[in-house]
Amino acid sequence: MSKILVIEPYRVLQQAIALTLFADHEVQFARSIPDSSELKDYDAVIVDGGALGSDGKDPDREIRMVQSWRVPTIWLDGGANGQTPQRAGLVAVKMPITKAVLSSALADCLADLSKAKLHNRSAGSTAKEDNGGAKLIELVEVVEEGAEVES
Repeated sequence: MSKILVIEPYRVLQQAIALTLFADHEVQFARSIPDSSELKDYDAVIVDGGALGSDGKDPDREIRMVQSWRVPTIWLDGGANGQTPQRAGLVAVKMPITKAVLSSALADCLADLSKAKLHNRSAGSTAKEDNGGAKLIELVEVVEEGAEVES
C-alpha cells in the first residue's frame, strides 16, 4: 500500500480524492506545501496547484519548493497563476479530473518510483554495509532441478 500526501486546502476536494484513492493507498492531507524534509515517508504527493496562495503564502515560492522535491508528484490544475513546476517525476493534470485520470497519473508516478528503486538496487554492488560497518554479502541458494536430497 502506497502512502500518498495530498496538499488540498478544501475539505470537499479532500474527501473526493480520499474516496478515489481509499482502497489502494494510505492517504494523508496537508493544507499547505511542506518542506522537502517532511516528505521522506511518502511514496507520492498530489498538489492542488490552483489552491496555492489561498493560505496567504507566496505561490511562486511554493512552486519553487515543489520543483526542489524528489518525490513523485501529481500537479492538479496546471498551477497557480498558470504556472506549472517543471522537473522529472512530476505529472501535470488539468482540472476538472476524473477518477480514471487521477488513478492513471498516480499509477504512472508510482511505476516511475518502482523503476528508480529497481535501478538503484541493480546499480549497487552485492556487498552492503551494515550499521556496524561490516560488509554483508547477499547469498542466493541455487537448487538444481532433479537433485536428490541425501538422508
